[in-house]
Amino acid sequence: MLVELTDKAISGSKKSEEMISKPVLSTTQFVENVTKLKNYFDQIDDFKQQIVLEAKEERKLFEEASKNLDGLKVMNKKTQEEFAWELSK
Repeated sequence: MLVELTDKAISGSKKSEEMISKPVLSTTQFVENVTKLKNYFDQIDDFKQQIVLEAKEERKLFEEASKNLDGLKVMNKKTQEEFAWELSK
């Protein structure tokens, strides 16, 4: 029984050495994966830049709309009465 356990341990050790010595991915596959990742990161960077440009355009439109709203005069009860009085003259 001790001999069987020793043989199994030796066999397991050999298998683990074989697995460690073999590369998991081929060099070609590794390069392809890295290239794909680089392309994905480039797409993400392009998307981020597009979002920044769109956000700047929206901010500009918002500021213009805000200025236009600031230029509008809002009538409250007092100004309505004054306006009615001016019209009735």
